[in-house]
Amino acid sequence: MGMADIRGEKTFDFVADVIDPIINIAVDDEAAALFRIGKCPDGVEPRKHVAEHIRRTAPKLVRGHKRDLAAIMAALKGMDADEYMDGLTPSVLVADILELASDQEFIAFLS
Repeated sequence: MGMADIRGEKTFDFVADVIDPIINIAVDDEAAALFRIGKCPDGVEPRKHVAEHIRRTAPKLVRGHKRDLAAIMAALKGMDADEYMDGLTPSVLVADILELASDQEFIAFLS
């Protein structure tokens, strides 16, 4: 589920659930960098540009903001952070981070 899927009254709960974790990430410039990909340089394949950006920035976000990420991912899926963490696997985490980093609604929300 992405932010575009959150509608109606659930919007209030979502915003309330993600305010703290988003602020925690936003004030950490190294972690927030994941959501500022920037323009792809001339001659570089966009997919490679994005992959390199994620390679440089994701470790700081993942290592430094585990609970914040869990809270955001859980809110997007309509569950609480502990429930999300209980079902977490490496493949789920990677897929969720990639989805979050490419969710245009979420990126606009951060702006």
